[in-house]
Amino acid sequence: MYFVTASKRRGFTLIELIVVIGIIGLFAGIVLASLNQARVKARDGKRLADIKQLQLSFKLYAESNGSYPSDSEYDNGVEIGVGGAIDSAIAPFQSNPPADPRTDDGNTYRYWYDSLYNCGGTNTPILAVRTMEHESNANFGEVCGSGSGGQGGFSDATYIIPLR
Repeated sequence: MYFVTASKRRGFTLIELIVVIGIIGLFAGIVLASLNQARVKARDGKRLADIKQLQLSFKLYAESNGSYPSDSEYDNGVEIGVGGAIDSAIAPFQSNPPADPRTDDGNTYRYWYDSLYNCGGTNTPILAVRTMEHESNANFGEVCGSGSGGQGGFSDATYIIPLR
């Protein structure tokens, strides 16, 4: 008489393991891509908050001194936060100039002040974040008219706040 014993299967086959690992890898890739976009938006959000704080500092400067910083000294634009004269001028109103939240890119994202920027045919003092990481966060085309860039190296990826 023969006894038939059921073979007990233990573990998974190689194919099952490869399929599961592939699915986990796919999900990990999707999550990392979403996380990267969230980081970009967070950095741009920090830049927008920083430029609003700078706007307040420049308005306080103008109230104290009767005008925005010197037209003759800053009429070609100047970078904020590099220890220049503009940083000294607004120091009483903002103790620490903002630093860009991303430091590994060779400083392409800069805060900028120009006392006589030609924006839409009118010379006006402006604050700008030279390049936003996500262009949907920029407003250059809305504020100064699309394609009117060039001065100060601004482009459609620039966020501008006119001060007057």
